This record gives sequence, C-alpha cells and structure tokens, in this order.
Amino acid sequence: MGQFGMRSGNNFGVINNNNTVNSLGYNNQSNGGQANSSQGYKPVPKQRVATGTVILHPKDKHENIRIFLNEQAQNILSMHQLMGFNVPPGFYWEITLYDSRDAYITGTGSQTSLGVTEPNKGQLVPHPTNEDKGSFMNPDYPCQISAFMPEDTTSLMKTLVHEMSHAVLFAGFGEGPDFFYEGLADWFALQKGFTNPKAQQDFKEDLSRGLVAFEKFDADDMDLFLGSFYYDGWTMLSKKYEADGLQNAYCYTLACALNDMLIKNDQARERYLKAIREANLRTKWSGERSREISRQLNIAWGNGGLMLMKKGWITWAKRMIGGQVVPKVE
Repeated sequence: MGQFGMRSGNNFGVINNNNTVNSLGYNNQSNGGQANSSQGYKPVPKQRVATGTVILHPKDKHENIRIFLNEQAQNILSMHQLMGFNVPPGFYWEITLYDSRDAYITGTGSQTSLGVTEPNKGQLVPHPTNEDKGSFMNPDYPCQISAFMPEDTTSLMKTLVHEMSHAVLFAGFGEGPDFFYEGLADWFALQKGFTNPKAQQDFKEDLSRGLVAFEKFDADDMDLFLGSFYYDGWTMLSKKYEADGLQNAYCYTLACALNDMLIKNDQARERYLKAIREANLRTKWSGERSREISRQLNIAWGNGGLMLMKKGWITWAKRMIGGQVVPKVE
C-alpha cells in the first residue's frame, strides 16, 4: 500500500503486438523463455484514442479534472520514457472516480488507500512453484485505476498521478522494486500542478527524518532497501532502525529523492538504466528481478558499489531539503 494508493498484484522498447523481441530482449509472448505468459490471457478490449488519453468515469462529471490530466499526460509519459518505461501506441488511462470513500470501498474493497491500481483479470501470473520469485505480468492496458473525491481535494491530483504512474509500468514492464515503483510515482505527485506547499514541506520533513536511519545503512541494508518488493525490505529495515524512527512512510521519501537524482543527473541515470537492462535480461519474475536490480546497481556503481551510490544519494537528498540543485553525483 502506498502513501496515496495501492498496487495489486532506460528503454524497454514499445510493446509489440506480435511475437517479436524489442530492444532489451523483452518478448511479449514467451518472455524470453523465463516467465511464460498465461496461455488463457486475452488482452482487454480497447478504445481507439490518441496515445496518452485520460478517460475519466463517470463521463462528463469532472470535466476540469479530465482536462487537466489530459494536459499533463504527455509530460507524464515522457518522464517515464526517460526512466526506461515506454508505452505502446494507443496507450491510455481509464480512471473511475467515486463520489465518496464509502462508495470507493464498496467498489474496490480497499479500506485504507486513497487510490488503487489493479491489473486486469488474468494479467498477473504468479510463479507456479516459488512465491518468492513473484509474478509475471502480461503487458496490457488499460488497467483499473480507482480513487474517490476526498474532503480535502488538494490530495486528489497527487493520488491520481501516483496511480497513473503505476499504470504505465503495468502496460509493459510489470511490477518492480519499491524504490522505483513507489518512488517514481511519489516523485510525480510532488511536481508542479499535482502538489501544494504544505505537501512539499511535509516531504522535506519526512525526508529529513528518514535520513537519520539511512545514513547508518551498511551495504546489506542498501541491498535490502533497493531490492524491496511489496515493502518486504522496507518493513524489515523499519524494524531494524525503529529506534532511529524509520518507518515505511520515510522509505517512500528516500526513494523519491533517489528518483529525483536519477531523473536529473545523466550519469546516475545511465548507471540505473544499465542495471535495469541487465536485470531484465536475466529474469522477468517480479520479485526475483527486484533483487537482481539491486545487485546490478551494485555493479553499475563500480568499486564503491551501493555505498558509493548511497553517498551521492544522501548528498542529493540533503540538497533537496535545502532547495538546491546538485550539479554532480558520486
């Protein structure tokens, strides 16, 4: 469960509609022979709309929200592309916006989240023998995004863009480690148009709290943080550093700061993209791939490994708190 929502369940190339392999060897039918898609899965019916369209339900009820999201859509897609996550031509989002929390709970079954992104029936295929390896997600769109109109509507746009980020990954990459799955979604939620001064200040305060424990992380802790999948590693670290006040909410802010560094620093992003490519070639099972990404990041940062990455990450995070821009990263 995220701060804003829940997920159920660089360049990976455009998803193909045939049995072809894209630029990273991602085969949409056989998945490289490592993670086979469900033989019974059939892509959901699709509407013919421009790539990046946002369709909001109920139709014509929240036109100002629909218009705003459509105005922001191309930027959302381009920033995901920068981070290695493309969508197929014709990709669109479909969002159901409930009038109340009670209606949302009845419709989704989610009692604690502000929004939820759910794969389509049969889209998520668990590993047949080892649940620790996670699952394989058949690339498809649109998935089911749901949210509700909160009393404080300033949080709504943050929730929606957070869930829209998850949907981009559902369309091609599948599930991944928490640091980019949740961190990237939170990064969008803090951008101009989706946030407000109070949320930005809350972020800085939470990031400051998270850094207290983070500065004590050793290499094993870094591996656990970066390989965390469905919050397993984050939960373990929060227990380990409970005396330092670490909690999952602060892990979100730390991950958000990392994504800010990866987005804005070319050198760091090149290392990240290389790690994602290498991990993706080795396995498509989401849990196993999350841990492999951490191992590949350790390699990508050279002799200093994850501890060198941590050094640049901390420097970047502290500059974010101070409102400065970091010109270089370790």
